[in-house]
Amino acid sequence: MTYKTIKDIKFEEHPNPSHIGLQGVLDFENGYGVSVITTIPRDGKPFGGSYGGNAGLWEIGLRKHGSFHNESIGKFESGIIGWCNDSDVTEAMIFLQSL
Repeated sequence: MTYKTIKDIKFEEHPNPSHIGLQGVLDFENGYGVSVITTIPRDGKPFGGSYGGNAGLWEIGLRKHGSFHNESIGKFESGIIGWCNDSDVTEAMIFLQSL
């Protein structure tokens, strides 16, 4: 099986007008998927962005059947993994695709 990686995600400007950053969404054939974001607050405050955004890292949201899924599975705590580098994102993606 060939797994999708972070390189397969198309990133666009994050839609929240109070934040600066990127978001990419990719759903897999098995019904799981990811929303990968990095954001910082537009007002420059040190808090309020994504988990890891101020450090240039990614936050991964778990998706199931096309929408956010609040589940603790693998490294996902309540559907979120924060403070991820590119390799961490790919690792989480491969985990979800193998379920």
